[in-house]
Amino acid sequence: MAVKYAKWLKALLIDGLEISCGTSMGATFNMCRGGIPVDEMVQSFAPSRQAKIKTYFESMLGKFELTGPYNDETAKLIRPVMGAVPLFSVGGWRDLRQMEEAVSKGDTDFISMCRPFIR
Repeated sequence: MAVKYAKWLKALLIDGLEISCGTSMGATFNMCRGGIPVDEMVQSFAPSRQAKIKTYFESMLGKFELTGPYNDETAKLIRPVMGAVPLFSVGGWRDLRQMEEAVSKGDTDFISMCRPFIR
């Protein structure tokens, strides 16, 4: 599906495409890495719901272990159909050597990072 959508976007003459994934809808922690601040997150709910919400959050821990640059394979699939449209890959980039390799091979043009800097 990603390749199909990438072709559509290229036809719209976009300036660039960031390869990303994930949503918190239905799978609260599928984009989280490292320690998940369950207790802090629970505080944002009404006190009457906190125990139930905490149980739910704790049941999700460890189910979404993301390792390495987890959008890299998708970027490799999309790269051939995008031509000169710049690709940005985000998600799990932590190793400078891996970043340099992906860019030098042409799998992606840019590495997009945010959460590592926030943490």
